[in-house]
Amino acid sequence: MKRQNGTKKERTMAGAFGKLLPVMIKAAPFLFIASMVVAVLHGVSFGVVTMMQQRFFDRAVDAAGGKGRNRAGLSRADAAGHHQCGLSGA
Repeated sequence: MKRQNGTKKERTMAGAFGKLLPVMIKAAPFLFIASMVVAVLHGVSFGVVTMMQQRFFDRAVDAAGGKGRNRAGLSRADAAGHHQCGLSGA
């Protein structure tokens, strides 16, 4: 596409996205909203996993050092850690 002064208009990714976004919303509004909700929940889950891992490591260190309430807490924390590793695919 040429401008009036004869130079070509630069095409950008943001411009393409700006043109496609309304088309996507009109074509499938429910699916678009659902995908945005899932994306937000996915992002929030990273924060929750980070907090739970910190809690796990704090309790594991306390239990290993004898500061924990009981030794059974370490086995529960260990099970939670193995569960998390299984979920993350590590």
